[in-house]
Amino acid sequence: MITVVMSNDQGDRMILVGLTRTSIERLLNGCPLRLSAETQSGFPTDTTIYVVYSDTDRALIEDIRSVLPDDFKIVTMPGGKAGQPS
Repeated sequence: MITVVMSNDQGDRMILVGLTRTSIERLLNGCPLRLSAETQSGFPTDTTIYVVYSDTDRALIEDIRSVLPDDFKIVTMPGGKAGQPS
């Protein structure tokens, strides 16, 4: 896995994550990926990204519900409305 931290022409910070086959296999085996300044050299100290996998939006929510705070908010979900899996 590689991460690239860069800025676009408008000055917005962008983070590119490149996953290897090993990373994909970890996700398929139910192991989430955590990206942070602790795990990735040069990563922004104010950002942590978790990458998780599941077969459907609904299954994904059920899989991660136990680690989310009670007041979590889904901000975008293609194919469904925010907070309402397709």
